[in-house]
Amino acid sequence: MRACNGQRKFFAKVAATRSETQNFITFNANQSGWHTLAAQALSAMMSFMMKRFTLITSILLILIGCKEEAKYEYQIPENTGDGWQTSSLMDSDIDTLLISQLVSSIQTNKFKNIDALLIVKDGKLVLDEYFNGYDKNKKHKLWSCTKSFSSALIGIAIDEGQIRNENDSIIEYLGTYANKLNESQNAITIKNVLEMGTGLEWNGDLTESGRKLPYAEDMVNYTLELPQEFKPGTKFQYSSANSMLLAPIIYNATGQQANEFAKNTLFKELGIENYEWNKQAEFWTKTAGDEIPAKKPNISYESNYAELTNTATGLWMTPRDMSKLGQLYLNKGKWENKQIISESWIKKSTTEQISGSDYGLHWKLIQIGEYQSFYASGFGLQRIFVIPKLNTVIVFTQNWYQNQPKGNKQMMKILEEYIIKAIKSA
Repeated sequence: MRACNGQRKFFAKVAATRSETQNFITFNANQSGWHTLAAQALSAMMSFMMKRFTLITSILLILIGCKEEAKYEYQIPENTGDGWQTSSLMDSDIDTLLISQLVSSIQTNKFKNIDALLIVKDGKLVLDEYFNGYDKNKKHKLWSCTKSFSSALIGIAIDEGQIRNENDSIIEYLGTYANKLNESQNAITIKNVLEMGTGLEWNGDLTESGRKLPYAEDMVNYTLELPQEFKPGTKFQYSSANSMLLAPIIYNATGQQANEFAKNTLFKELGIENYEWNKQAEFWTKTAGDEIPAKKPNISYESNYAELTNTATGLWMTPRDMSKLGQLYLNKGKWENKQIISESWIKKSTTEQISGSDYGLHWKLIQIGEYQSFYASGFGLQRIFVIPKLNTVIVFTQNWYQNQPKGNKQMMKILEEYIIKAIKSA
């Protein structure tokens, strides 16, 4: 067993103490002319005691373990041919020491519940680190980061002329579900869905309304049967139910389920292949684990509904591919110099729509330090941060399924005191 630095220092101190004690006995024996058996016995007894002391302390240190920080050595991310150019922190003018301290603190669990941390600077992947058994090839559940991908699909459908524009009424794209709408709901537009301004009664995903949604035999029907509480476009109410409506909208506009439309457009252009996009009917069977502390129902879903994509929370993807969406939006819709989504859609998506909401079109807006930013957000603190003025994308995958406020506080500390500081200080 190799000793850690703290153990080596302790053993050295014990050895020094033992040596000093023996020297003291020898010195005084010589000075006093000790050549008696008593003096020899004393010296032997002290030697015996020191050996036992060393043995006992060694055992204790092994049992207790060493809690010092593991040594982390930064490495340039691997170029895997997945579309990412890679570079070093140093070549990107990022403080390598500060980032190394950050990664070391994650490895030793000073910063908890982080599964992956990636940084893209100036279009190049410069940090690609994984924890808790994850690696660059293992997919992570995105939860509501899915919403930002779904919004991108709406933008592509508009660009391709399959949807006239975001101000179209949803009734035109709901197919048979349109029969569920009452007169007041006919005024709900696709934009209202994306800005979380449908006006349908909703008190939050974690309140009674939100908890009932996953238990519905048809989440689209459940959503359309909610009372119309506010005039569309006037009140921001974050609702995963709204996002479920995008599945029939995309299907009826394009003739493809959202996951297939993504495969043939967005994901094809970005080179995203290692992913899974669950259906709404798979909400309970395809969760990552025990994130939702609730009884899983046994529901029989009607066949047509069962094929609809979960456009709110259904995506699984690698963090490297998550980063591509952030870079696409940072580049105003371009990937490898090709316009994938119109610049106008990117601008609308990342601009506040309803006053005071800090919300665009399925993208959240945030001030990080002095930098205005936007991000995709998922349960458990999955994040794709885009900081335009720093030309930077930062991706977290995490498992803060309990106590998200505490996790968010930790994440903001990492962003402001480590990552942003490292970019600015180098």
